[in-house]
Amino acid sequence: YALFDEPLREFKRLADERGFRPVLAYVPAAATAYAPATFRDPAVGEVLARFSADQREHLRQLAQELDMRFVDLTPVLQAAAAREPAALDNLLYFPGNIHLTPRGHAEVARALAAALADVFPAGT
Repeated sequence: YALFDEPLREFKRLADERGFRPVLAYVPAAATAYAPATFRDPAVGEVLARFSADQREHLRQLAQELDMRFVDLTPVLQAAAAREPAALDNLLYFPGNIHLTPRGHAEVARALAAALADVFPAGT
């Protein structure tokens, strides 16, 4: 997970230099958002779940160390996935490239707006 450390330290340095507040938002992999995902090899799901949890914890700790806001979007996307059926026209992630769909982006935008409401109060 240390692969992320230097880029995030540089991001923080640039934020301090340029006068903006850095925010680190974690968007989970589709398999984590739609957990429990089913794989041909059940061990894959266990490994991915552990990897996601460990990666999030590493990034949360690093963000704290760097005095950066950390927003974990995992619970938000998991709740959205559980709330709506995973019909092809209502997915959070595109099946072909595993990037967020318009619905996924809308969920992320709402969650980030709520998480940053103290930074950007309504009406400003």
